[in-house]
Amino acid sequence: MYKEHFKLLVCPKCKSSMKLNAGYSEGENIITGDIYCRKCNKHYPILKGIPRFVDEEHYSDNFGLEWNIHSRTQYDGYSKRNISYERFFKETKWGKNLKGQLIIEAGSGSGRFTEHALKTNAMVISFDPSAAVLANYNSNGKHENLLIVQACISEMPFRDKIADKLFCFGVLQHTPDPELSFKLLVEKVKVGGEMAADVYKLNFFTIFQTKYWVRPFMKRMNKKKLYKLCHSY
Repeated sequence: MYKEHFKLLVCPKCKSSMKLNAGYSEGENIITGDIYCRKCNKHYPILKGIPRFVDEEHYSDNFGLEWNIHSRTQYDGYSKRNISYERFFKETKWGKNLKGQLIIEAGSGSGRFTEHALKTNAMVISFDPSAAVLANYNSNGKHENLLIVQACISEMPFRDKIADKLFCFGVLQHTPDPELSFKLLVEKVKVGGEMAADVYKLNFFTIFQTKYWVRPFMKRMNKKKLYKLCHSY
């Protein structure tokens, strides 16, 4: 996390300003440290360059493990196709030069869309509740116009009406309350700003896609056992 980006964060519970205690830094990039809310008396760690606003059990959850093992498979550079690029600009209908604007990406996964949001030259805040944020950081974290945060939609560490634009692709259906999650995201967008969100269409064929019936079992598996299973083929 670059020091100048700290001003974009507030306590996810009370929305108060917080205190930054930097630990190890590489230039202006904080790798480890601590963020403290005096009002809530709550500490949030910065680990591997990422502010963490979730419970410790999320740091290595199995949903994020999937993206860390296969961190680049959905990137256009890996697939040699412009799937993510085309989807990003088709869904958002945004221009390709958004310098001076702030974009929030809700549910980044490994960062396949983060890559293209950054190319607009906007300031990008990208967050995800899972350990997939580490995969995103490893791919995109060196960009000075990017702040990656581990956080949930239900407790976002950002002020209301902070974003000029916000996008959320294929995420809402995975939240406990999609309608509430949508409303919470809307609150982060400025008056006159723009938001692009979608959900996967549920149909007969969707039910038989492997990820929908395997993932519930994988999420309950021990991380070490799952890692060994994924690397045994």
